[in-house]
Amino acid sequence: ESADFYYMLSLIYLNQQRLVICIEFIQKALSYFKDNFYYHRAIECYIVLSVAQKRSFKLDEAQETLQLAKRITIQLNLEKHFFMIFHNLGSILAQRGDWEKAIEHYIESMTLSDEAEVKLISIISIVQEISKQRNANKVIEWAQKGIQISLDEENPDLQLYHHHLNIYISKYSDYLN
Repeated sequence: ESADFYYMLSLIYLNQQRLVICIEFIQKALSYFKDNFYYHRAIECYIVLSVAQKRSFKLDEAQETLQLAKRITIQLNLEKHFFMIFHNLGSILAQRGDWEKAIEHYIESMTLSDEAEVKLISIISIVQEISKQRNANKVIEWAQKGIQISLDEENPDLQLYHHHLNIYISKYSDYLN
């Protein structure tokens, strides 16, 4: 129970950008989950830890943490976590300015999940990276893919993504005209 409590506290502190204390609590939870062979939960801790490290601009540490999570996920065949690991690796690469590799990781993340929301989050990340390159045609192409996913799902919770992508289409359509 204490490990679950530490995990939840770390998420709260991560949300509040209190990164040092987040890392402290997530390491306590991680220690318990590793020691007691709860690898599924340990991987979740590694992902939270990597996000806190990334937000602290410790990009090398964040990438190493995710690579470790990836190795454990592969060894134990815990495929559920692949999409999140790849997305976060993409985010680190984007923060480093390696937009091409970031996009590759976002695309891989999309292919590893059947959930529409996961796909839309990856598509928005792809659109943001392509937007930095000012490639209007590709921005519109990817934004339209995302809008199609949101329309196919008929889920009102996905409307925010739909509107977000429409803003990119509107902005970049002006560049084409």
